[in-house]
Amino acid sequence: MPAHVEADAAAERCYVSTGHLPEPDLVMTTVKRAYERFRGNTEGTNSDVYPALARVPADLFGVCVVGTSGNVYAAGDADHEFSIMSVSKPFVFALVCQCLGAEQARDKLGVNSTGLPFNALSAIERGRDGRTNPTACTYPSPDTLCGTTCSGDEQTPRVCSMGACIANSSLTTRCGAYTCDGETKCRSTCASASDCASGYTCVGDICKPAGNSCATDGHTAVDGEGNRTDCAPYLCSGGRCASTCSATADCLAPTVCDPMGQCVALPSSSAGGTSAAACACVAGGSGLAGGANWGAALAVAALAGARRRGRPRCGR
Repeated sequence: MPAHVEADAAAERCYVSTGHLPEPDLVMTTVKRAYERFRGNTEGTNSDVYPALARVPADLFGVCVVGTSGNVYAAGDADHEFSIMSVSKPFVFALVCQCLGAEQARDKLGVNSTGLPFNALSAIERGRDGRTNPTACTYPSPDTLCGTTCSGDEQTPRVCSMGACIANSSLTTRCGAYTCDGETKCRSTCASASDCASGYTCVGDICKPAGNSCATDGHTAVDGEGNRTDCAPYLCSGGRCASTCSATADCLAPTVCDPMGQCVALPSSSAGGTSAAACACVAGGSGLAGGANWGAALAVAALAGARRRGRPRCGR
């Protein structure tokens, strides 16, 4: 009887293997006939659930059967390497059981990435189209990081919890001068000002402070490059150091604003008498245009000196 007739007859008898395949010639003939019969079928598309499957050339087709004796029967593109995805699980599990024994394998593995018992059918039934979560953690431990999520200018690590990657808000950090690059991480370079956080602008490919600003200490100016300048004895105003004053409030303490609009140290009287400036203040204010704050400060100094030494005698 011709080999292909015998193969068709074997198929009609619904051959059931109990650990052994038919004769090698029959198996090889059956594999080749199956390949020739279905190689022209181009229906359907590649699965796009996983990139490893989506990028396999759709015109590849092969058939391969391996017996427990180690004999291999192949036809077509059976030598082309591609991911077998979860099909590998039973083979890996069989090797683990062979090395450790079934009981140790159960004790050490416990659960798979669904967080349910290894043989739980509900892990398949609860997923759409029988799929489990493709982003699940391999090792469900709260100490295992499995990526990050990013929103606005805040990045949050994701940790593994019962087989799922969960964002841990207690570990959230800001992106500094940058914003998020998509939904997973902070940017490290910029192409435009929109890539930078509020108060920053894109210079080259680096986010830098936008324009001049005043530091929180009140007397340091910060330019657009981040350079800092101490404005003492003046304060910082509008991102720049002042150079004149109109009131003592414009000066860095303990300096005061003098009649010339300059921030200077508060005058002190000499041991032998009141300073000339103090006398000028209290004796003839005609030359102190706009110096009300300065006059008040010197009046206090002059009064303190008068109490220590008696009434000062200022020139007329």
